[in-house]
Amino acid sequence: MAISIFKWSFSSTGTSFNRSEIIRIGSDLTNQIWKAPPIFGPYYFLGYPYFSTGGSGGSSSMSTGVIAGISVACALLLIGLVVVGLYALRQRKARREAKTTNPFASWGVGGKDDGSAPQLKGARWFSFDEMKKCTNNFSGNNEIGAGGYGNVYKGVLTNGQIVAIKRAQQGSMQGALEFKTEIELLSRVHHKNLVGLVGFCFDQGEQMLVYEYIPNGTLRIT
Repeated sequence: MAISIFKWSFSSTGTSFNRSEIIRIGSDLTNQIWKAPPIFGPYYFLGYPYFSTGGSGGSSSMSTGVIAGISVACALLLIGLVVVGLYALRQRKARREAKTTNPFASWGVGGKDDGSAPQLKGARWFSFDEMKKCTNNFSGNNEIGAGGYGNVYKGVLTNGQIVAIKRAQQGSMQGALEFKTEIELLSRVHHKNLVGLVGFCFDQGEQMLVYEYIPNGTLRIT
C-alpha cells in the first residue's frame, strides 16, 4: 500500500525530500503526529496499489537484453550447425561421386594406394549396394554355389543382365594389389569355353567377382 501526499506539506523546501525528512515523515505517520493544515479540512488516508517504476524498469531492460543476447547466440549457433552439416553432406557426396567415377582412388586397405587403377577390358566396378540389390541382399534363394573361397549368387543387374556373383568370405580375401592383378587378368581372358568377367566389387571391405551367368552350368570356385 502507498500513501500519496503533497510535498509542500512535509518538505521544508517544497520541492524534494532529503533522507532525514523521509525518516521524519515515516515517524509522524506511524505515531499519527502529523496534522493537516486547516486548508485541508476533513481528511482521511486512502490506500492505493503500489506500482514500482524504479528498480523494475532496469531489471526488465536487463532481462530483455539478456534474452536478446541468448537469442542471437542461439541463432548463430544454429546457422553454424547448418553450415557445418551442409559442408559435411557436400564432402560426403563428393567422396561418393569420386568413388563411383574412380573407385580406385583409395584402392588399398586404410586408404593407401597399392598402385594405379586396374587396366580393365570390358569389366566394370560395382558398389556393394548394387550387389546387395541384385541378389536380394544375398538371399539364400539366390545362392547357386559354395566353396572354400566363398559363395556364388545369382543376380540380375539393373540393365536386366543375369550374372553370377562370386563373393569372397572373411579369411579368404586377397590383398588389394593381388585382387587388382586378378581382375586385370580375368578381364583380358576371352574364350568360348570360359565364363567372361562382367565386373567386380571392391567396396566396404568386400571382394566380389561378377561373371556372366551360364544356365545349367557351373562356376568353379578356386
